[in-house]
Amino acid sequence: MPAVNICAANDWMWNPYSITKKAAERFALMFNKEFGCQIALVRGMNVYGPGQKAAPVRKIMPNLIGPALEGEPIRIFGDGEQVMDMIFVEDVAEIMCRALLMDHGNYKMVMDAGTGRRTTENQLAELVIEITGSSSKIEHLPMRPGEPEHSEVLGDPATLAPLAFFPDDLLPLEDGVKRTVASYW
Repeated sequence: MPAVNICAANDWMWNPYSITKKAAERFALMFNKEFGCQIALVRGMNVYGPGQKAAPVRKIMPNLIGPALEGEPIRIFGDGEQVMDMIFVEDVAEIMCRALLMDHGNYKMVMDAGTGRRTTENQLAELVIEITGSSSKIEHLPMRPGEPEHSEVLGDPATLAPLAFFPDDLLPLEDGVKRTVASYW
C-alpha cells in the first residue's frame, strides 16, 4: 500500500507541494510504462537528521530543536495531532542508493522511504524537550493556509522489500533524534 495522506476530502488537491510531487510520480510511472524507462520512484516521508536547516523551507526537527536548546517556546501549527512518519536521513540515503544501484525490477510503483510509525507533532516536540533537557513549553498556533488540520502521512515500509530493506533496518526515532540534537550543540 502506498503512503497515505488522510485529510479532509480533496484538501491535498489544493496544496501545491502535494500536487507537484504527485504529478512528478505520475510522469515517471508513465515514462516507465510507455517508453520502457527504469525510473525508480522513492517517496521520502519526513526526513530528518544532522545539518538540516530551519529555513527557507520550514522543517520540523530544526524548528523544534533550536527553540528547545534556547529554552524558547516550541511553536506548532494546529493542535499538534498531525501524524508524521519520521525517517533518519542515513536510512533514506541507503534506500536511495539501493534504488539507484540494485537490479530490483520495481518500476511500476512508488516505494515509501518511511517507517510506517505514527508520530504526532506533539509527541515529537515532547521527545525533543526530553532529550535536550529543555524547559521549553509547547505553543499551538493557528494552522497555516493550505494545510489540513489533521493530516496523516505514513509510509508503507513493505514497499521497500524489492530493495532488501526492512523495518528492522531503520534507526529508531529516539536514537535519530539524539544524533540530530547532538549535531546542534
